[in-house]
Amino acid sequence: MNKPLGVYIHIPFCVKRCAYCDFYSGADISLSAEYKNALIKHIRSYKDLHLTVDTVYFGGGTPTYFGADGLCDVLKCIFDTFCVLPNAEISAECNPNTASGDAFKKMRACGFNRLSIGIQSFSDKELSLLGRAHSASDGINTVRSAKKAGFDNISCDLMFGIPSQSVHSFSQSLDRLLSLDITHASSYILKLEEHTKMYADRSSYTFPSEDDICDMIQMCRERMEHYGMHRYEISNYAKSGYESRHNLKYWSRDEYLAFGPSASGFYNGVRYTFTHDINKYISFANGKISLDEALCEKETPSRNDAVSEYLMLSLRLVRGVDKSEFKKRTGKDLDCEYGDKIAPYVKGGFMENGTHLRFTDKGFDVSNTILSDILDFDG
Repeated sequence: MNKPLGVYIHIPFCVKRCAYCDFYSGADISLSAEYKNALIKHIRSYKDLHLTVDTVYFGGGTPTYFGADGLCDVLKCIFDTFCVLPNAEISAECNPNTASGDAFKKMRACGFNRLSIGIQSFSDKELSLLGRAHSASDGINTVRSAKKAGFDNISCDLMFGIPSQSVHSFSQSLDRLLSLDITHASSYILKLEEHTKMYADRSSYTFPSEDDICDMIQMCRERMEHYGMHRYEISNYAKSGYESRHNLKYWSRDEYLAFGPSASGFYNGVRYTFTHDINKYISFANGKISLDEALCEKETPSRNDAVSEYLMLSLRLVRGVDKSEFKKRTGKDLDCEYGDKIAPYVKGGFMENGTHLRFTDKGFDVSNTILSDILDFDG
Protein backbone atom coordinates (compact mmCIF):
# COMPACT_ATOMS: atom_id res chain seq x y z
CA MET A 1 0.00 0.00 0.00
CA ASN A 2 1.26 3.50 -0.81
CA LYS A 3 2.10 5.84 2.04
CA PRO A 4 -1.03 7.65 3.32
CA LEU A 5 -1.55 11.18 2.04
CA GLY A 6 -2.32 14.42 3.78
CA VAL A 7 -5.23 16.65 2.74
CA TYR A 8 -5.12 20.45 2.98
CA ILE A 9 -8.32 22.53 2.67
CA HIS A 10 -8.03 26.32 2.37
CA ILE A 11 -10.85 28.42 3.81
CA PRO A 12 -10.39 31.98 2.48
CA PHE A 13 -12.81 33.79 4.81
CA CYS A 14 -11.87 36.08 7.72
CA VAL A 15 -13.60 38.47 10.10
CA LYS A 16 -10.93 41.02 9.12
CA ARG A 17 -7.50 41.02 7.54
CA CYS A 18 -4.66 41.29 10.04
CA ALA A 19 -2.18 44.08 9.41
CA TYR A 20 0.69 41.63 8.73
CA CYS A 21 -1.19 38.94 6.76
CA ASP A 22 -0.39 38.17 3.12
CA PHE A 23 -2.29 34.86 2.91
CA TYR A 24 -5.23 34.63 0.54
CA SER A 25 -8.19 35.55 2.75
CA GLY A 26 -10.96 38.10 2.97
CA ALA A 27 -13.13 36.46 0.32
CA ASP A 28 -16.80 37.52 0.31
CA ILE A 29 -18.48 35.45 3.03
CA SER A 30 -21.70 35.50 0.99
CA LEU A 31 -19.95 32.99 -1.28
CA SER A 32 -19.54 30.47 1.55
CA ALA A 33 -22.38 28.12 0.49
CA GLU A 34 -21.27 28.18 -3.16
CA TYR A 35 -17.69 27.65 -2.07
CA LYS A 36 -18.58 24.70 0.15
CA ASN A 37 -20.33 23.02 -2.78
CA ALA A 38 -17.28 23.66 -4.98
CA LEU A 39 -14.96 22.08 -2.41
CA ILE A 40 -17.22 19.04 -2.16
CA LYS A 41 -17.32 18.60 -5.95
CA HIS A 42 -13.54 18.88 -6.20
CA ILE A 43 -12.94 16.43 -3.33
CA ARG A 44 -15.40 13.90 -4.81
CA SER A 45 -13.41 13.86 -8.06
CA TYR A 46 -10.82 11.71 -6.24
CA LYS A 47 -13.26 9.01 -5.14
CA ASP A 48 -12.37 6.40 -7.77
CA LEU A 49 -8.66 6.57 -6.85
CA HIS A 50 -9.26 4.86 -3.47
CA LEU A 51 -6.59 6.92 -1.72
CA THR A 52 -5.68 6.54 1.96
CA VAL A 53 -5.42 9.64 4.15
CA ASP A 54 -4.01 10.02 7.65
CA THR A 55 -3.96 13.82 8.15
CA VAL A 56 -6.49 16.51 7.26
CA TYR A 57 -5.81 20.20 7.83
CA PHE A 58 -8.25 23.09 7.39
CA GLY A 59 -6.26 26.34 7.12
CA GLY A 60 -7.03 29.88 6.13
CA GLY A 61 -8.21 32.47 6.41
CA THR A 62 -10.19 31.48 9.44
CA PRO A 63 -11.88 28.09 9.05
CA THR A 64 -14.07 28.55 12.14
CA TYR A 65 -15.48 31.77 10.62
CA PHE A 66 -16.77 29.52 7.82
CA GLY A 67 -18.90 27.85 10.48
CA ALA A 68 -19.02 24.43 12.13
CA ASP A 69 -21.78 23.18 9.82
CA GLY A 70 -19.77 23.98 6.69
CA LEU A 71 -16.59 22.47 8.10
CA CYS A 72 -18.40 19.29 9.10
CA ASP A 73 -20.06 18.97 5.68
CA VAL A 74 -16.66 19.19 3.96
CA LEU A 75 -15.09 16.77 6.43
CA LYS A 76 -17.93 14.29 5.86
CA CYS A 77 -17.18 14.45 2.13
CA ILE A 78 -13.52 13.70 2.87
CA PHE A 79 -14.54 10.64 4.89
CA ASP A 80 -16.85 9.54 2.05
CA THR A 81 -14.18 10.04 -0.63
CA PHE A 82 -10.98 8.75 0.94
CA CYS A 83 -10.04 5.90 3.23
CA VAL A 84 -9.39 8.04 6.31
CA LEU A 85 -7.46 6.00 8.85
CA PRO A 86 -9.07 5.59 12.30
CA ASN A 87 -6.22 7.41 14.05
CA ALA A 88 -6.03 10.26 11.52
CA GLU A 89 -5.10 13.72 12.76
CA ILE A 90 -7.85 16.15 11.73
CA SER A 91 -7.05 19.81 12.42
CA ALA A 92 -8.71 23.18 11.97
CA GLU A 93 -7.25 26.61 12.45
CA CYS A 94 -9.26 28.90 14.67
CA ASN A 95 -9.10 32.54 15.71
CA PRO A 96 -10.56 33.65 19.05
CA ASN A 97 -14.14 34.93 18.85
CA THR A 98 -14.97 32.91 15.71
CA ALA A 99 -16.40 29.81 17.40
CA SER A 100 -18.50 29.15 20.48
CA GLY A 101 -18.60 26.13 22.76
CA ASP A 102 -21.48 24.70 20.72
CA ALA A 103 -19.48 25.02 17.50
CA PHE A 104 -16.51 23.27 19.07
CA LYS A 105 -18.76 20.46 20.32
CA LYS A 106 -20.19 20.01 16.83
CA MET A 107 -16.72 19.94 15.27
CA ARG A 108 -15.47 17.46 17.85
CA ALA A 109 -18.46 15.19 17.28
CA CYS A 110 -18.03 15.11 13.49
CA GLY A 111 -14.36 14.10 13.64
CA PHE A 112 -12.10 17.08 14.28
CA ASN A 113 -9.57 16.17 16.97
CA ARG A 114 -7.06 19.04 16.86
CA LEU A 115 -7.32 22.84 16.93
CA SER A 116 -4.67 25.41 16.03
CA ILE A 117 -5.62 28.69 17.70
CA GLY A 118 -4.10 31.99 16.54
CA ILE A 119 -3.28 33.70 19.83
CA GLN A 120 -0.12 35.62 18.71
CA SER A 121 0.13 37.63 21.95
CA PHE A 122 -1.49 38.13 25.33
CA SER A 123 -0.84 41.87 25.24
CA ASP A 124 -3.86 43.88 24.08
CA LYS A 125 -1.52 46.63 22.86
CA GLU A 126 0.42 44.18 20.70
CA LEU A 127 -2.75 42.54 19.39
CA SER A 128 -4.04 45.95 18.34
CA LEU A 129 -0.80 46.73 16.49
CA LEU A 130 -1.12 43.41 14.65
CA GLY A 131 -4.70 44.21 13.67
CA ARG A 132 -6.09 41.15 15.45
CA ALA A 133 -9.85 41.01 16.02
CA HIS A 134 -9.62 39.69 19.57
CA SER A 135 -8.30 40.56 23.01
CA ALA A 136 -5.98 38.65 25.32
CA SER A 137 -8.92 37.45 27.41
CA ASP A 138 -10.69 36.26 24.25
CA GLY A 139 -7.71 34.03 23.52
CA ILE A 140 -7.78 32.50 26.99
CA ASN A 141 -11.54 31.93 26.84
CA THR A 142 -11.28 30.26 23.42
CA VAL A 143 -8.71 27.73 24.65
CA ARG A 144 -10.82 26.97 27.72
CA SER A 145 -13.99 26.64 25.62
CA ALA A 146 -12.28 24.23 23.22
CA LYS A 147 -11.05 22.09 26.11
CA LYS A 148 -14.51 22.02 27.65
CA ALA A 149 -15.91 20.82 24.29
CA GLY A 150 -13.56 17.82 24.32
CA PHE A 151 -10.47 18.99 22.44
CA ASP A 152 -7.38 17.65 24.19
CA ASN A 153 -4.97 18.38 21.32
CA ILE A 154 -4.65 22.16 21.08
CA SER A 155 -1.91 24.20 19.45
CA CYS A 156 -1.45 27.96 19.84
CA ASP A 157 0.62 30.46 17.87
CA LEU A 158 2.80 33.01 19.65
CA MET A 159 4.68 35.77 17.85
CA PHE A 160 7.82 37.70 18.73
CA GLY A 161 9.41 40.71 17.04
CA ILE A 162 6.19 42.74 17.29
CA PRO A 163 6.63 46.54 17.28
CA SER A 164 7.17 47.92 20.81
CA GLN A 165 7.34 44.36 22.22
CA SER A 166 9.81 43.91 25.06
CA VAL A 167 11.48 40.81 26.43
CA HIS A 168 9.30 41.29 29.52
CA SER A 169 6.01 41.46 27.57
CA PHE A 170 6.99 38.38 25.57
CA SER A 171 7.83 36.60 28.82
CA GLN A 172 4.37 37.42 30.17
CA SER A 173 2.68 36.13 27.00
CA LEU A 174 4.76 32.97 27.12
CA ASP A 175 3.88 32.27 30.77
CA ARG A 176 0.20 32.88 30.14
CA LEU A 177 0.24 30.53 27.17
CA LEU A 178 1.94 27.75 29.09
CA SER A 179 -0.46 28.16 32.01
CA LEU A 180 -3.25 27.01 29.67
CA ASP A 181 -1.67 23.53 29.50
CA ILE A 182 -1.83 23.14 25.73
CA THR A 183 -0.13 20.30 23.84
CA HIS A 184 1.58 22.19 20.99
CA ALA A 185 2.88 25.69 20.29
CA SER A 186 4.31 27.52 17.30
CA SER A 187 6.51 30.51 18.13
CA TYR A 188 7.82 32.55 15.23
CA ILE A 189 9.12 35.99 14.39
CA LEU A 190 6.92 38.60 12.74
CA LYS A 191 7.90 38.93 9.09
CA LEU A 192 6.74 42.00 7.23
CA GLU A 193 5.47 40.97 3.81
CA GLU A 194 5.01 43.40 0.95
CA HIS A 195 1.44 44.50 0.19
CA THR A 196 0.47 44.38 3.88
CA LYS A 197 -0.53 47.33 6.07
CA MET A 198 2.33 46.78 8.48
CA TYR A 199 4.84 46.75 5.63
CA ALA A 200 3.46 50.07 4.36
CA ASP A 201 3.66 51.56 7.87
CA ARG A 202 7.00 49.98 8.79
CA SER A 203 8.90 53.27 9.18
CA SER A 204 6.56 54.33 11.97
CA TYR A 205 7.31 51.33 14.19
CA THR A 206 10.02 50.64 16.75
CA PHE A 207 11.00 46.97 16.60
CA PRO A 208 12.81 44.90 19.24
CA SER A 209 16.59 44.82 18.85
CA GLU A 210 18.44 41.76 17.53
CA ASP A 211 19.70 41.09 21.07
CA ASP A 212 16.14 41.19 22.41
CA ILE A 213 14.99 38.82 19.66
CA CYS A 214 17.78 36.38 20.56
CA ASP A 215 16.77 36.61 24.22
CA MET A 216 13.14 35.87 23.31
CA ILE A 217 14.13 32.83 21.25
CA GLN A 218 16.30 31.44 24.03
CA MET A 219 13.66 32.18 26.68
CA CYS A 220 10.99 30.45 24.60
CA ARG A 221 13.13 27.35 24.10
CA GLU A 222 14.09 27.07 27.77
CA ARG A 223 10.65 27.75 29.18
CA MET A 224 8.89 25.41 26.76
CA GLU A 225 11.29 22.63 27.71
CA HIS A 226 10.69 23.35 31.41
CA TYR A 227 6.95 22.89 30.85
CA GLY A 228 7.45 19.60 28.99
CA MET A 229 7.12 21.01 25.46
CA HIS A 230 10.11 19.81 23.44
CA ARG A 231 11.29 21.63 20.34
CA TYR A 232 10.93 19.32 17.34
CA GLU A 233 11.10 21.85 14.50
CA ILE A 234 12.74 25.25 14.22
CA SER A 235 9.57 27.10 15.31
CA ASN A 236 7.46 24.34 16.85
CA TYR A 237 7.18 22.73 20.28
CA ALA A 238 5.04 19.85 21.48
CA LYS A 239 4.40 17.49 24.33
CA SER A 240 5.55 13.99 23.46
CA GLY A 241 3.19 12.43 20.91
CA TYR A 242 1.53 15.72 19.98
CA GLU A 243 3.81 16.85 17.17
CA SER A 244 1.83 18.10 14.17
CA ARG A 245 1.62 15.03 11.96
CA HIS A 246 0.28 17.06 9.04
CA ASN A 247 3.11 19.61 9.13
CA LEU A 248 5.61 16.77 9.46
CA LYS A 249 4.48 15.70 5.99
CA TYR A 250 5.69 19.04 4.62
CA TRP A 251 9.04 18.77 6.40
CA SER A 252 9.50 15.11 5.43
CA ARG A 253 8.65 15.78 1.77
CA ASP A 254 5.67 13.44 1.90
CA GLU A 255 2.68 13.91 -0.39
CA TYR A 256 -0.53 15.86 0.27
CA LEU A 257 -3.52 16.99 -1.77
CA ALA A 258 -4.72 20.59 -1.88
CA PHE A 259 -8.23 22.01 -2.20
CA GLY A 260 -9.22 25.68 -2.42
CA PRO A 261 -7.86 28.93 -3.84
CA SER A 262 -4.15 29.49 -3.04
CA ALA A 263 -3.87 25.93 -1.64
CA SER A 264 -0.61 24.16 -2.47
CA GLY A 265 -0.20 20.41 -2.89
CA PHE A 266 2.46 17.83 -3.70
CA TYR A 267 1.22 14.68 -5.42
CA ASN A 268 2.79 12.17 -7.81
CA GLY A 269 6.01 14.18 -7.72
CA VAL A 270 4.30 17.40 -8.84
CA ARG A 271 4.07 20.60 -6.79
CA TYR A 272 1.09 22.79 -7.59
CA THR A 273 -0.77 25.84 -6.28
CA PHE A 274 -4.32 26.90 -7.09
CA THR A 275 -5.19 30.41 -8.22
CA HIS A 276 -5.60 33.10 -5.54
CA ASP A 277 -9.16 33.72 -6.76
CA ILE A 278 -12.20 32.11 -5.18
CA ASN A 279 -14.44 32.71 -8.20
CA LYS A 280 -11.94 31.11 -10.56
CA TYR A 281 -11.60 28.13 -8.22
CA ILE A 282 -15.39 27.73 -8.07
CA SER A 283 -15.49 27.81 -11.87
CA PHE A 284 -12.90 25.03 -12.00
CA ALA A 285 -14.77 22.86 -9.49
CA ASN A 286 -17.94 23.30 -11.55
CA GLY A 287 -16.18 22.18 -14.73
CA LYS A 288 -16.20 25.59 -16.44
CA ILE A 289 -12.42 25.92 -16.72
CA SER A 290 -9.60 23.37 -16.88
CA LEU A 291 -7.26 22.38 -14.07
CA ASP A 292 -4.33 24.10 -15.78
CA GLU A 293 -6.37 27.32 -15.95
CA ALA A 294 -7.13 27.03 -12.23
CA LEU A 295 -3.48 26.63 -11.23
CA CYS A 296 -1.05 29.50 -10.83
CA GLU A 297 1.95 27.20 -10.27
CA LYS A 298 2.83 23.69 -11.38
CA GLU A 299 6.24 22.07 -11.49
CA THR A 300 7.96 18.73 -11.29
CA PRO A 301 11.18 19.25 -9.31
CA SER A 302 14.29 17.90 -11.01
CA ARG A 303 16.14 15.03 -9.35
CA ASN A 304 18.77 17.41 -7.99
CA ASP A 305 16.11 19.80 -6.68
CA ALA A 306 14.25 16.91 -5.07
CA VAL A 307 17.42 15.92 -3.18
CA SER A 308 18.03 19.53 -2.09
CA GLU A 309 14.38 19.95 -1.08
CA TYR A 310 14.47 16.84 1.07
CA LEU A 311 17.66 17.94 2.82
CA MET A 312 16.43 21.51 3.35
CA LEU A 313 13.04 20.48 4.72
CA SER A 314 14.42 17.70 6.94
CA LEU A 315 16.96 20.07 8.46
CA ARG A 316 14.10 22.18 9.80
CA LEU A 317 13.52 19.31 12.22
CA VAL A 318 15.49 18.97 15.45
CA ARG A 319 16.09 15.31 14.65
CA GLY A 320 17.58 16.39 11.33
CA VAL A 321 18.22 14.07 8.40
CA ASP A 322 18.45 10.32 8.93
CA LYS A 323 21.34 9.38 6.64
CA SER A 324 20.03 5.89 5.92
CA GLU A 325 16.61 7.34 4.99
CA PHE A 326 18.34 9.95 2.84
CA LYS A 327 20.14 7.23 0.89
CA LYS A 328 16.95 5.16 0.60
CA ARG A 329 15.01 8.11 -0.81
CA THR A 330 17.67 9.67 -3.02
CA GLY A 331 20.16 6.90 -3.79
CA LYS A 332 22.92 9.23 -2.64
CA ASP A 333 25.35 9.14 0.29
CA LEU A 334 24.88 12.36 2.23
CA ASP A 335 28.49 12.66 3.36
CA CYS A 336 29.83 12.06 -0.15
CA GLU A 337 27.48 14.66 -1.59
CA TYR A 338 27.73 17.38 1.07
CA GLY A 339 30.57 16.41 3.44
CA ASP A 340 33.00 19.15 2.37
CA LYS A 341 30.39 21.88 2.77
CA ILE A 342 29.11 20.52 6.07
CA ALA A 343 32.51 20.06 7.75
CA PRO A 344 33.17 23.73 8.68
CA TYR A 345 29.74 24.02 10.32
CA VAL A 346 30.28 20.84 12.33
CA LYS A 347 33.67 22.14 13.45
CA GLY A 348 32.11 25.49 14.40
CA GLY A 349 29.41 23.86 16.54
CA PHE A 350 26.55 24.77 14.21
CA MET A 351 25.77 21.19 13.14
CA GLU A 352 26.14 17.64 14.45
CA ASN A 353 26.97 14.82 12.05
CA GLY A 354 26.43 11.25 13.24
CA THR A 355 23.74 8.81 12.13
CA HIS A 356 21.73 12.01 11.57
CA LEU A 357 22.82 15.39 10.27
CA ARG A 358 21.19 18.08 12.38
CA PHE A 359 21.47 21.70 13.47
CA THR A 360 22.46 22.56 17.02
CA ASP A 361 20.52 25.31 18.80
CA LYS A 362 23.32 27.66 17.76
CA GLY A 363 22.95 26.48 14.16
CA PHE A 364 19.19 26.97 14.05
CA ASP A 365 19.71 30.68 14.74
CA VAL A 366 21.60 31.04 11.42
CA SER A 367 20.11 28.08 9.55
CA ASN A 368 19.03 30.07 6.49
CA THR A 369 22.60 31.27 5.88
CA ILE A 370 24.00 27.76 6.29
CA LEU A 371 21.40 26.17 4.01
CA SER A 372 22.01 28.71 1.26
CA ASP A 373 25.68 27.75 1.35
CA ILE A 374 25.15 23.99 1.43
CA LEU A 375 22.35 23.57 -1.08
CA ASP A 376 22.36 23.93 -4.83
CA PHE A 377 18.99 24.22 -6.59
CA ASP A 378 18.71 23.97 -10.35
CA GLY A 379 18.00 27.21 -12.15
